[in-house]
Amino acid sequence: MTRDRVSYAQQCLEALRRTEGIDDIYLVDHRSTYIPMLDWLGSVAGPYTRGGTAGRVHVLWHDNAHPRDLWSNGTLAAALRPDERFIVTDCDVVPDAPSDWLVWLATALDRYPGMVKAGLGLRVDDLPERYAHRERVQTWESQWTTASRITPYGDHLVYRSPVDTTLALYRRLEPFAMEPAIRSTHPYVARHLTWYENSARPTEEQRWYYRQATPGVSHWQDPVTYERG
Repeated sequence: MTRDRVSYAQQCLEALRRTEGIDDIYLVDHRSTYIPMLDWLGSVAGPYTRGGTAGRVHVLWHDNAHPRDLWSNGTLAAALRPDERFIVTDCDVVPDAPSDWLVWLATALDRYPGMVKAGLGLRVDDLPERYAHRERVQTWESQWTTASRITPYGDHLVYRSPVDTTLALYRRLEPFAMEPAIRSTHPYVARHLTWYENSARPTEEQRWYYRQATPGVSHWQDPVTYERG
């Protein structure tokens, strides 16, 4: 899902193109107004190849105001086969994991049939001090990795955690729910690119996004208000 953050969307798309098992990639735009993003979206649709495998990038310009709209407005239903597994991710989340991360998430879903989705954990160990909410992010994420939520899975660990629209593999198309869900631990993790920004020196793209973002959509646009509920 995309909105205005063209540099992040480009990184996310390239990572997905390189991932074995992903063929059709749908960029669902949420009312972007940033001209570089609109130009890119207008040019990126079409076929691509990965080794000997052919895939296609689709751009959907539905009137999505909120990331969860694609569950309720038929966007996902139109793109999926019955009981097909699928990935949803915000455009500012990029895998930072071994190349078999999708296979790993699929086997985790098989191992835990009660889960509606399995997501990549989010790295917090390398966040730069230039990011103003660094400590708040680390504290927020640590609440999900307590001993009561961690469980072994093969040579690695998974933990119970709500998963919004950050990168996750969904078991099937159902009404949106944040849980029950699991996330993986190192090395099967992703980077939330927003958390690496220089808060004191935002780029033009970042300033545009935060001016235009729908209130309440981005946790880290205003984390204090978000956490207070």
